[in-house]
Amino acid sequence: MDSILDIFFKGLIRGIGSFIGRILFSFVCYYTGAIVCRILTLGKFPKFFIDDPMDSPPAIFCSFFGVSIYVGAALFWAVNNM
Repeated sequence: MDSILDIFFKGLIRGIGSFIGRILFSFVCYYTGAIVCRILTLGKFPKFFIDDPMDSPPAIFCSFFGVSIYVGAALFWAVNNM
């Protein structure tokens, strides 16, 4: 049987991980993806920067685009530094 402290620390670690993941995905990846999307579409998409990036489908697209940029950059760096 788990003690109360084990349950508390598991919840605390899960909460901190969720908070860090949300900030990383919402803030860093969204703004990277939104800036690159605006450059590639010559300012047509997204129309404006959204306050809460998890709010609408275009914002989620920009966030995933930002993730793909970081993953691609990491793979490019890994392959070229072998």
